Amino acid sequence: MDNDHTKSTEALEKELAEARARIRELEQRIAPDSAEQLGNDVFEHHRHAVFYLDPSNGDIRWVNLAATELYGYTREEMTSLNVSDINIMPLEEVAPLMKQVRDRQRSRFLFTHRLKDGRLRNVEVYSVPMTLEGRDMLCSFVRDVTDMMDVQTVAEKSEAMQNSVLSSMNLVPFSMRKSGSYELLYIGATVERMTGYPAERYYREPELWLSRIHPDDIGRVGSQFRRLEKEGASRCDFRWQVADDSWRWFSLNMRHAPCEDGNEDCICVMGLCWDITQRKRVEKKLLEREERYRTIADFTHDWEFWLGPEGTFLYVSPSFERMTGYRPEELKADPDLLFNSIIHPMDRDYVHNALIDGLHSTDTLSFDFRIVTRSGEVRWIGHVSQVVYDDKGDPMGRRASNRDITGLKETVQALKDRNKFIDSFMENCPATIYAKDVDGRYLFGNPRFMEYTGRPAHEVLGKTDYGLFRNNIAEQFRSGDTRVVQTGKPFFEEVTLVLESGIEHWTSSKFPLVNAEGRTLGVCGISMDVTKWRETEVSLRQMTHAVEQSPVSIAMLDTAGRIISVNPYFCTKSGYTEKDILGRKLGFLQADEDDLYDRIWKQVREGRDWHGEIRNRTRSGDILWERCSISSVRDPNGHIVNFVVVKDDITERKRLERLEKDVERIVRHDLKSPIMSFIWVPRSLRKAENITEEQSLMLADMEESAHRLLRMVNLSLDIFKMEEGSYEFSPEDLNIMRVIQNVLRDLAGATRSLKVEINVLRDGTSASDGECMVVRGEELLTHSMLSNLIKNAVEASDKGDTVTVDCRQDKENTTVRVHNRAEVPEDIRDTFFEKYATSGKKFGTGLGTYSARLIAETQGGFINMKSDAENGTTVEVSFPTRSNGACD
Repeated sequence: MDNDHTKSTEALEKELAEARARIRELEQRIAPDSAEQLGNDVFEHHRHAVFYLDPSNGDIRWVNLAATELYGYTREEMTSLNVSDINIMPLEEVAPLMKQVRDRQRSRFLFTHRLKDGRLRNVEVYSVPMTLEGRDMLCSFVRDVTDMMDVQTVAEKSEAMQNSVLSSMNLVPFSMRKSGSYELLYIGATVERMTGYPAERYYREPELWLSRIHPDDIGRVGSQFRRLEKEGASRCDFRWQVADDSWRWFSLNMRHAPCEDGNEDCICVMGLCWDITQRKRVEKKLLEREERYRTIADFTHDWEFWLGPEGTFLYVSPSFERMTGYRPEELKADPDLLFNSIIHPMDRDYVHNALIDGLHSTDTLSFDFRIVTRSGEVRWIGHVSQVVYDDKGDPMGRRASNRDITGLKETVQALKDRNKFIDSFMENCPATIYAKDVDGRYLFGNPRFMEYTGRPAHEVLGKTDYGLFRNNIAEQFRSGDTRVVQTGKPFFEEVTLVLESGIEHWTSSKFPLVNAEGRTLGVCGISMDVTKWRETEVSLRQMTHAVEQSPVSIAMLDTAGRIISVNPYFCTKSGYTEKDILGRKLGFLQADEDDLYDRIWKQVREGRDWHGEIRNRTRSGDILWERCSISSVRDPNGHIVNFVVVKDDITERKRLERLEKDVERIVRHDLKSPIMSFIWVPRSLRKAENITEEQSLMLADMEESAHRLLRMVNLSLDIFKMEEGSYEFSPEDLNIMRVIQNVLRDLAGATRSLKVEINVLRDGTSASDGECMVVRGEELLTHSMLSNLIKNAVEASDKGDTVTVDCRQDKENTTVRVHNRAEVPEDIRDTFFEKYATSGKKFGTGLGTYSARLIAETQGGFINMKSDAENGTTVEVSFPTRSNGACD
């Protein structure tokens, strides 16, 4: 940059000299009063700014166009200014400099000028004295060098920074050129600090560098220069005698670089040199220690090895065999043994990559891995290794130490498991767990405790009970804490809290927290909300009392069917004591030798309740009929844990039922004899010759009525068989439409007296007299069933009502719907088809609908009823349809 300034100054001096010479030449040719104008003409269009200054006071007398363009003023504005108006230096400092110019002592200056817009610019000024019209003047040439000086400043800073970095790193940069022999082009100033010789000495004495190399290292250095010429790069370490005559180790790195002049016949070399004396001393100590290391490693408990740069094992300590079961010689002979057999399969890739990649890294390695010993045992190994270097600084592989850390791993894992267990316990425990210091401030609370307080942890920890609960509750809690702190003993209590939301019952167990010296640090507590348990306990006591006082037998069984508890009534009815009953299975009471209890037990174990009647025998041998219900008890997960047996004594009812059946059987048998007389007597009288036609018809009606009565008696016998399950059903093709017509003829008198009409429909439209719809059934049963249903509908209707009988048939079933406008009383709707179910009928027995249900089910059909105030009552009965459904 200084060279650039010098060149520019020389150019200005040359231009100014030429201008002055031209002015003097022209001054001789023209009048003196035109000399000033002549100077103006010469400099008016000069490319640099030109000033005429009065050296006595610094006033600006004249400027050219370039000056107005540079400073931004007009010519009139500038000629009214003083030099101090544009120079940031005050006039008293500029005046001595103008005097130096006038005395021809100095001509070049660097100033900072201020432009009209306020910007500052660095300018180079060249001034010379002149005389115009008898007055002393200074003619100044001004050039803006701001940009040039900015570049120079950056370059100077960059060079200074580079020198600082190199100096701090103890590096000496240099460059050489070889055109025959090596010529030093540049060497950094830091060379003086490293060697004691200034940089100028190396320029002046090229042989200095070579002459100070240690004799033993001359050959190695020379070979590296030959390698440089051949390969374009080289590196070597050597000893060099510095200025104080001591020997120091240096490392030299060199590389070819293009020459600046573009000469391809010469070779330019760039390089760095740095002091490695300290490193060499460390390496020497390491080598000295290496021998000691091998000796120690042979006897150490850990497994030591040295892995060479090529991945081979240079050394393996004897402890390798103790830890792995393999001899060191086996590993040296086959390095893959470590990765293929010894290292655990799940860790092989990681360890292999770490060790092999580590051969090219300077980092210290530390990691854990598993091995499989020769005996198959898995052990944990802790590995630490670092790079080893030779005296040239080249890596020689990795030296490693491997320690068996199986015990440590197991301990750490046990601690992790324990901590995980504790954390899991704290997180999921349904109890509130907390810890306080001796002053009652909360130190810890598990999630259940925070949930109970209704606040996050940061709002609870550090506070006392008085900051979280009402005073009366806080006093309860604090009294228990104080007792534990004072006595140093655990304390258990049951606490009842009266809250706005109700009463809560809690059990609280508190114990002291002590340090290793036995000093009490605080209180830890575990509290459980037992409000529901207390309520359940009360309910259980009430239930137990109810069970004990119940007039039915109640027993509890385990999942194996053994009796585990009974109420007093069970003992009273069976005649056995509680001691005799407990532990036995329910079947020991059975009076009959069959598999009933086995079938019952199979059903209830499948989760299905059983309801039925059982014939048992008391301890005294009496028969005990009981209606029994057995149901399962399940836990919250739905698993069966117990069975409950509830039995009611129905022995007396069974006796009455048998008596009723006996009476019915006797009555039906005794009725059949007189009925037969009503059949045979009219039939015999009709054969007499003196009987009129009217009398014959009357006798025929009597005979038909007797037959009908006999059929009714027989039907009652059939109903009894159906109840007993002994009825033998004999289906036949039956025209249901004809049966309905027969029923209507039987009910004609009733319908006339009650003034109720009956409409027979087929598929919703009126049916004709000759309609045919074939079903499978027995005519007597079907006639009786439909007669009961239609008669009930007629009797329940009001005068003027209409009963509809609608028959519908598909491929599977034929249905008959009997509808009337009356509503079945709500109290018997659920038991409409049960025996003796009746309501509101003066002479109703409740047997008509009961027998209809038995008949429908016996014939393979079904029956149901729907009734409400709006739609009336519809009874629907179904029959199986004959296969072709057509009438013959």
